[in-house]
Amino acid sequence: MSDLGSATIGQELRRPRIVPIKAIPWIVFRHIGKDIHDIDMKDLADIWDYTFNKLMDALKRPVVQPGGSVLISTEPGHMVEHNQHKEILGRWSPGLARVLRKPMESYFPHVGTVSSEDLDAFAETLYNPNISYATIEEARASRKGARTWLVVTTIVIATVFSVCCKSMESDAGQQTEVAVRPDIIRDRKTIKEWSRIVGLALQGLVNVNQWTEFMLKLVVGEWQETESSNGIDVSSYASGAIFGRQANGIAIVSDLLVKPSACVNTLVTFHVAVGQLLYLPLDDAGYVRAARPRSSTFLPAINPHPENTIIKSKAHTEKIRIDVDTSWESDSRSVVFRVREEGVCVTAFSPIVVSQRLQNNIANCNCGQYLKNATVNLADRWQLLSVRRCLDSRASRIGVDNNDRVVINAGDDKSMQLYSLGVIDIHDMVYSAECIGCALNKPSGTAPAAVIAGWLAED
Repeated sequence: MSDLGSATIGQELRRPRIVPIKAIPWIVFRHIGKDIHDIDMKDLADIWDYTFNKLMDALKRPVVQPGGSVLISTEPGHMVEHNQHKEILGRWSPGLARVLRKPMESYFPHVGTVSSEDLDAFAETLYNPNISYATIEEARASRKGARTWLVVTTIVIATVFSVCCKSMESDAGQQTEVAVRPDIIRDRKTIKEWSRIVGLALQGLVNVNQWTEFMLKLVVGEWQETESSNGIDVSSYASGAIFGRQANGIAIVSDLLVKPSACVNTLVTFHVAVGQLLYLPLDDAGYVRAARPRSSTFLPAINPHPENTIIKSKAHTEKIRIDVDTSWESDSRSVVFRVREEGVCVTAFSPIVVSQRLQNNIANCNCGQYLKNATVNLADRWQLLSVRRCLDSRASRIGVDNNDRVVINAGDDKSMQLYSLGVIDIHDMVYSAECIGCALNKPSGTAPAAVIAGWLAED
């Protein structure tokens, strides 16, 4: 075969193909046969299906914990017990042992001695581009190591994609189409990185930005570190500016942009489809990027002598609509949340701010009382900052002086909750949709400077 023909085949193998998740083992293990590896594609596809289905039942959907860490919990009874099973999985990620008990016991019921050297030797010979007859004979002579490596690799990759489905909309499964490189199992570094992120997520040790990067790269089949050549700064993920990706015929977008709300788990839920994004602008590299927050902050005039001793939420009559829109004000390749009242544009704010607030400024109820009002000291200077005044200011960032504390009555209006999270620019702020008592009693022991009340108090 000519060098040109070899290069063309190599390029085709590295080009991502759109396939249902169920078809992945048939694509990536197409060259595996019983004559050399003691296992074939059909066997590996069966292992894939078993692992995927077991994990879809065992895994819960990812949740964002206070502080922005992502945790994927499991149902009881799935922790690996056998020490050698743990040792084998530890070559990919120790965290995987939290969920793979049933697949490992099903396919390794009588664990023999498979040395690390056997696994390494097989992986090296199987994916050596200059493989010779001598190395084939070596592979035949080490069938136990070969079979073990292939089975565990199948289990690991099936685990990665089952976890990926748990982070998509609720109907995602083996029929969901993603982009996959046919030669992906040659890339041991990528598989190890996939398993590392999943293992950390099973322990609650991954942050939202890392999880977003993992999901976007995995689904569009572009895990290689090519951000520099694609024109995207790798710090964009770390800053939380990326909310979607379009590449290789696949589009993936954060749920925060599809169904905007003040629900924190929208940050780790994604929508995936074949085709192009028509309603969202993309940057030059095909990323859905949020506009940077504006730097100026509006300080409304408020009562210098407040007399409020009770904090509670009240109903408001204002009705707004929030749409994801192009940031015409700054960079037309980025997106903002645009606020409209009766069809008239009021202001716009960055999804980056909302994401940061949802990760760091949510107060859940820990006392179990779910208080809707609370008594405060007059000296704390609490007072109401009405949403009417905020809307009339047309500001994208609204703050208060250091000595003042304010309550913003967002009520149970999802759009108003999102608006308040996006425009209130107060560092020590708390959003509470459950309990005002827990919002005022932060673990730090200091009272917040602002409370966004996301409920309606009883009259």
